[in-house]
Amino acid sequence: MRFLLLTLCLFFANGIWAKPNIAFLNPATDSHPFWEKTAQFMRAAANQLGINLQVYYMPKSGITNRFQYYKMAETALNNKPDYLLFINLKGTGLKILQLAEQSQTQAIIFNSDILAQEKSQFGLPRGQFKYWLAHLSPNDHQAGALLATTLIKQLPAGGTANIIGLNGSFNSSTAKLRMSGLEQAAAKQSAILHQVTRSNSWTAEEGYKKTKVLLKRYPQCNIIWAASDSLSLGAAKATSQQQKKSAIIIGGVDWSDEGIEAVKQGTLAASVGGHFIGGGIALLLAYDHYNQFDFAPSLGTQIVLQMYPMTLNNLPRCAPHLTSTAFKLIDFKTFTQTHSKQPLQPNFLANLPFAKHCTE
Repeated sequence: MRFLLLTLCLFFANGIWAKPNIAFLNPATDSHPFWEKTAQFMRAAANQLGINLQVYYMPKSGITNRFQYYKMAETALNNKPDYLLFINLKGTGLKILQLAEQSQTQAIIFNSDILAQEKSQFGLPRGQFKYWLAHLSPNDHQAGALLATTLIKQLPAGGTANIIGLNGSFNSSTAKLRMSGLEQAAAKQSAILHQVTRSNSWTAEEGYKKTKVLLKRYPQCNIIWAASDSLSLGAAKATSQQQKKSAIIIGGVDWSDEGIEAVKQGTLAASVGGHFIGGGIALLLAYDHYNQFDFAPSLGTQIVLQMYPMTLNNLPRCAPHLTSTAFKLIDFKTFTQTHSKQPLQPNFLANLPFAKHCTE
């Protein structure tokens, strides 16, 4: 025992830190515009810190399929990772937490909220599920409101906002929260919110089909609010094919590469994002925890990530920080207690390059 303790003391004293095995359950394929950016950010952090990261992808036929996602969790846990990072995909979070608890695997849920009707079953991190370390969620209500406000601001002075909304999956907590943000912003801005449709998917094809129908029903529409960049790009394609002469202001959420390029080209008026970092932050917190630096005393176990708008105004200074090459230039050690030797403060993410340059 004395030899083991001495070895550990020398191990940490020499700055050689333990490297956990971390599994990430990606809810999409490796070609998905948002989730692959999330994975790229995670890999940049993992490679720099020497973390063994295994990314599990959904088969093409199983994207957003909760049964496939649960099976993927079983596969990952059979490989005995130290930490499991995943999202609450269509209510799968509870069952996956139960799997993690049974296998005594530390777990972090990120980039998805827990609906009010689910919270009594989940409890709080480190409560009834003692291996559930934390819950990181983007402020999706804020994202929905921020997108609506940003689009309304781009109307000509004195114009009335006539909005139609394209939302995501029916039983997605993300979709519900973004829609509540839209509704709140529309009421505050005295905008006319004609209809918000929900979809079976978040794809451009779905956005295109829904928009074709909605524009015939609401020809006075001058703003299309979309819950994802993909939906907004489909909407943009549909509007380009109609004969209406006045422009329709369109925006989405995600900061996908395609969405950013569309803002640059003027096809989209805005994209709201920043939540792609959720997986990377979960990775850093797991790394600290593995090295005996618990984040809970300073950050708590429920962490909310803020979102930021991108328009033509801030794109030149913002977009360069959102590439896989830019991610590799981030000094991730400064965002860990393990290397900074300082407790992480609630505003520690404000020092990320994109956070400094992507405010309006």
